[in-house]
Amino acid sequence: LFKNLCGLLELNLIGSGTVSSISFRGYDNYGNPMPVAGVAKVIYDYSDNPSMEMLSDNINTVSLNCCNPVTLSDTNPTPFHLILPPGVYHNFEVKIHLTDGRTMVKVGTTPITIKRSERTKASPLKFTETPQEILDLNINGETANSYIISEPGTYKFKAVKGNSSILLSTIASVDV
Repeated sequence: LFKNLCGLLELNLIGSGTVSSISFRGYDNYGNPMPVAGVAKVIYDYSDNPSMEMLSDNINTVSLNCCNPVTLSDTNPTPFHLILPPGVYHNFEVKIHLTDGRTMVKVGTTPITIKRSERTKASPLKFTETPQEILDLNINGETANSYIISEPGTYKFKAVKGNSSILLSTIASVDV
């Protein structure tokens, strides 16, 4: 009874390129990341099959790293399988990384239900490179004299003197 506590998500990819890794992050109906890996609690009351509950302090992303990279076909979908805890993922994000450095980010807004001991097939996805997103650090119009960045990426912010609203107009770009 304790086998197959999780479900299987089958992603079918088409396109040109060679996949090195795929990552999945799911969100609940409030937009909060759902735990998909780590410590879980198995619930068994002897009246039914056991169920699994992920604990809130777990990992929110699961990744599939291809030991031997997989070459996609433009015509025949290539299946990739991710093991996920059962639940309804109201929104999700799938990142596909190719060996040549290209990346695709697919955001799903249609809920996916993963059931215990079942395979859920997603619609075929065509690999298309995602343009690099530029994140605005002044999203609320506020400025700061420093910013803490937790993820790699491209960011923009107003160049101001100290923590004021006096713009510095002669700066074209900054590389770190």
